[in-house]
Amino acid sequence: MIPALKIRNFRLFKELDIEDLKRVNLFAGKNNTGKTALLEALRIMGEADNISVLRYVLEQRGEFKFEPWNMLDSVYSRPELERLKQDNQNPLVLSINHYELTRKYIGERNVNYTLANTNNPNSEPLALGNFHLQQPQPIIPKDRFVFVPFNAKEYFPLNYYWDKIALTALEDDLVEILKETILPNLVRLDVQQNDRVVVRLKEESKPIPLKNLGDGAQRMFLMALALINAKDSVLLIDEIETGLHYSVLEQLWEMIFKYAVQLNIQVFATTHSQDTIRAFTYLLEKEEYEQEGCFFRLQANRKDGQIEAIALGKERLEAALETQSEIR
Repeated sequence: MIPALKIRNFRLFKELDIEDLKRVNLFAGKNNTGKTALLEALRIMGEADNISVLRYVLEQRGEFKFEPWNMLDSVYSRPELERLKQDNQNPLVLSINHYELTRKYIGERNVNYTLANTNNPNSEPLALGNFHLQQPQPIIPKDRFVFVPFNAKEYFPLNYYWDKIALTALEDDLVEILKETILPNLVRLDVQQNDRVVVRLKEESKPIPLKNLGDGAQRMFLMALALINAKDSVLLIDEIETGLHYSVLEQLWEMIFKYAVQLNIQVFATTHSQDTIRAFTYLLEKEEYEQEGCFFRLQANRKDGQIEAIALGKERLEAALETQSEIR
């Protein structure tokens, strides 16, 4: 598990330190406080020896450029980049725990980027030359962690993750999760070509497309599939409540806590929803889970405007919800 997170010069985060991370971590905050950027940082850090995840993240945001002098600049803290325009002699280091991406100004339209994994003393820094970065992007970035986007249009390798568990005990776990949460009448399911998911229900004589059952069923399936595939690894979920009715949120968190413990998964999720936070708090009230989860609020520090993460324990979280204080 990741016990703590230290981020330097990444997007909104000039310096962000988060201690005492738990098995299940929920992050909330106003717009532009870095919730999605936090998940991006974790995702990039997860594959510290490979450029494909960083490239994919930038391409999804429409930020990747092929000019060799600024192709990765958008991932750095913007104020620090502006500062370097006045001080080009010093490199700018972006770090996410053991992941380091160093930007060195050589001259006009000449910038070098170097990738290093400080956790591996035997690894050599990887010089990211123009040729290397213009190689074709893999269809599936080499993610070490499993990432669930909030936007259904963003790519999620559904067939890839299905093939990894099909006809195994993990497929049985997937079916059980869906029966316990949103499809109690589910008999079995299958993922066909073009990411078409079909399900067989007890009252139906033939399989039907999962999309016929609504956005909530599709979203829950996606998260359940991701959860099962994150065994012994890390699961990242952006805006976890997307497409779900508030009435199933407690079941959702029950599913996540149960299988995170059972399958040795660490979870990082973001939310905009007060109902999602409340349902999360209900799970922390259960004796078996009270030490397994933590809630963090991302906010701008009043003194310097830098983004910070404030941890709220169960008691403070319950008090805030009871007084209807703003905690998102």
